[in-house]
Amino acid sequence: MTNTLQAAATRIEITPSEADVEAGKVYLRGYGRVQATKIRSKLFARILLLEAGGRRAAIISLDSAFSNEDDFLAFPDKRIDSTVPYGSRKKWAKALESQDESVLVCATHTHYAPALGEDAADCITSKIQE
Repeated sequence: MTNTLQAAATRIEITPSEADVEAGKVYLRGYGRVQATKIRSKLFARILLLEAGGRRAAIISLDSAFSNEDDFLAFPDKRIDSTVPYGSRKKWAKALESQDESVLVCATHTHYAPALGEDAADCITSKIQE
């Protein structure tokens, strides 16, 4: 076991499919429940993996408005639905072979992104396992 810090970084595209947008299945997160009509730009998840002294950690940044797994009440009259599928952080920690607390998930806070689907969350899991 070494105390040398090792790092790896990557990004993966998490843009919804054109087919889902055209089928009316994609809703933007920043302005209430607004249906997406087209894809204006690609969305990404950026992943930074760190290891030192036998401990691993990950910082995952999502092109999304939020990074929450649970719904929450932002204001007395404003409920925010989950942005990533429930249990994603736990799955990502397991793929990292680390504790849940070792995975930090944050958002770039774009209002032009939908919630992250299960397929995109699974792509992040696969990338961490690589």
